[in-house]
Amino acid sequence: VRSAVIDGLRQLGQALRARGAAVDVEVVKATVSILKFVDPYLGSSFDVCLNSPQRQVSRQLISTTLSTFPAFRPLFIVLKAFLVARDINTTFEGTCGSFLLFTLVLSYFERTADPTCSLGHHLFAFFHLYSSVLEQTRVGLRCSTAAGPGRWIQGGYFLKHMQGWQDDSRPDSLAAVSAVDQAIDL
Repeated sequence: VRSAVIDGLRQLGQALRARGAAVDVEVVKATVSILKFVDPYLGSSFDVCLNSPQRQVSRQLISTTLSTFPAFRPLFIVLKAFLVARDINTTFEGTCGSFLLFTLVLSYFERTADPTCSLGHHLFAFFHLYSSVLEQTRVGLRCSTAAGPGRWIQGGYFLKHMQGWQDDSRPDSLAAVSAVDQAIDL
């Protein structure tokens, strides 16, 4: 199945390139392989995955989040632009990819955010939370998420050593549980 997904991503990349709709096309083989490309007209980067086993859960999570927290989208876009401008937005290079950023912003809104605040306030409060308040050497974060029919896992913070995610070689690394797969540290 994995080689079929990678072949599908390659074919999609070749088709987009042939039509002039993509440049800098690359297939990244990872836990969930992705096609990375840049739109030549907008200069925007895109990541596409095919046949992800968690796609339905991801789609529902994103849809629910956007309807629950109206300020989520503008904050996410500003933060994504911030990461792209500093070239620290690539998961497989150890920086903050889109799904980790999604998880951080969702956790921020679930725990601390006043939905009536301005975008500027949210931006400042987000940076304050993750740069000054959260003790990421000891603590990780988990978003609330569905855990199957009729089951719900409450989000919050946890001690990294209790989860088995304490990495003494990288004590400052952020631990964030995937809202889609609770066994994955983003």
